[in-house]
Amino acid sequence: MEPAIGVAELTAALKDCLRARGITYAELAQRLRLSEASVKRVFSARTFTLQRLQAICSVLGIDFYELARLAHTHDRSDGRLGIEQERALAAQPKLLVLFLLLLNGWRRAQIVVDYAFSRRECARLLAELERLDLVALQPNGEARLRTARVIAWRAEGPVRRAYKKRVLGEFFRHDFDDAHADLRFEGYEMSAASIELIKRKLERLSEEFKALADTDATLERSARTSMGMVLALRPYVAFPFTRYQRRRR
Repeated sequence: MEPAIGVAELTAALKDCLRARGITYAELAQRLRLSEASVKRVFSARTFTLQRLQAICSVLGIDFYELARLAHTHDRSDGRLGIEQERALAAQPKLLVLFLLLLNGWRRAQIVVDYAFSRRECARLLAELERLDLVALQPNGEARLRTARVIAWRAEGPVRRAYKKRVLGEFFRHDFDDAHADLRFEGYEMSAASIELIKRKLERLSEEFKALADTDATLERSARTSMGMVLALRPYVAFPFTRYQRRRR
């Protein structure tokens, strides 16, 4: 049984959605036909009535289920799948693609139109995902996730082993000169303490990336861009140095 959702979690989820959509308290107040002070007071005191929650969700374009899912995100799962679930996904590329699309908020009808899945094949793969306990099929044929939206794949697990080399090769074939891209490379000598500090900062950035992606999954597909981020840190001496460096005993 999932833990009960507290008002604090609901409030945090609503704030995340407002930030993702760029909606200020003033704009929300205008759409709700309230004063900005009233909206701020509701969020500060967390005095949401059911009717008020429904009105805010309507402005945000989400339903109660989506709000509850966001509120549960940090407590219910660390985003890991079972090893057998990973093996099944790694062994069937189309099953993995379908699962990744569902994680990003795609609907069944959109998938059939934009990807090479027949309706029958899509139904079969969805049934397989349900058998793996990754989704729950609804009476209308749509799938609701039984996992977190952001998956923490095992570092040396089946999925990464199957696709790691190809994905990294494709990723770095980009020239990184468009508006959405950014590539930085730095190399310095550092102490053990500084290295640990940087590793913790990388971990926090990774978690923030996942949290933002989870919130943005509630936006319309046209408002989202598929992004990839690589975070890496390793002992490394660049080529110009290694060319002239004397070998250490």
